[in-house]
Amino acid sequence: MQKRSLGDQSQLFAVVQEHVKNATVEATNENSRCIDGRYGHDPAYMGSMARPGGHFGYVMALLAASNAEGLAMSSEECFERVHAAVTNLGHRFSMHTDHATHPPDAEGCTHCASYVPIGCGHISKALDPTHARTYQVPVSEMEAALASAHDKNGSIAMTNLPGSHKEDALLIVMSTERTVLPQFGDHSFFVYDAWRDHIFMERLVAELAVPGIHAATFFEAANTQLNATMRLVAPETPVFNLDLSSNRPVIALAGVMR
Repeated sequence: MQKRSLGDQSQLFAVVQEHVKNATVEATNENSRCIDGRYGHDPAYMGSMARPGGHFGYVMALLAASNAEGLAMSSEECFERVHAAVTNLGHRFSMHTDHATHPPDAEGCTHCASYVPIGCGHISKALDPTHARTYQVPVSEMEAALASAHDKNGSIAMTNLPGSHKEDALLIVMSTERTVLPQFGDHSFFVYDAWRDHIFMERLVAELAVPGIHAATFFEAANTQLNATMRLVAPETPVFNLDLSSNRPVIALAGVMR
């Protein structure tokens, strides 16, 4: 990942303030995207809920929660259950790759013969045997879940992101009504809509209705995987909390990802 040199914390804080001023938009509840900062201004994802891995991140969390509870759920079942639940809750199942992994053809079309490998850091790090234990999902289970996703690619919104990572910070958004775009001007950010993701996970776990899977277990798995991805993809990245719950945003430096 390419790191920008932004000088001291006050300079970075000013960059975040300017970004919040210019890139805050109304939240929409029809879609989800990854926390990746390369989405730009794609109208399909304007105001959508940003969370690790898009909807496939929920498949990963269910796999980890199932393993933690000793349930005999296959990867295929986990994917099918999450896909159905997401659809029932009014979202189109969304995930992404990138041009480095799946180069578009001359017409700009993306052809994914397989979702392994994939250009999503949250998913690809979990596919690495070195990190599988951290994500609490064996690589074979990840590969099987991605094969199930590929089999259903006609009902999946697969976005192919251009460029490389140049995010300045991780912005954790606390609001149900507003969010921020990942890019504006020369700057880009990882964005996580924490409040909306938490609410959606509560609804998702209820919709899944898997005996033995409780919201607390699911949340723990999802948070463990988020932290693993940020430490692996963006170590030493500053983290800011953005309280956008009122018309007067509150911005606070929460620390540095380690």
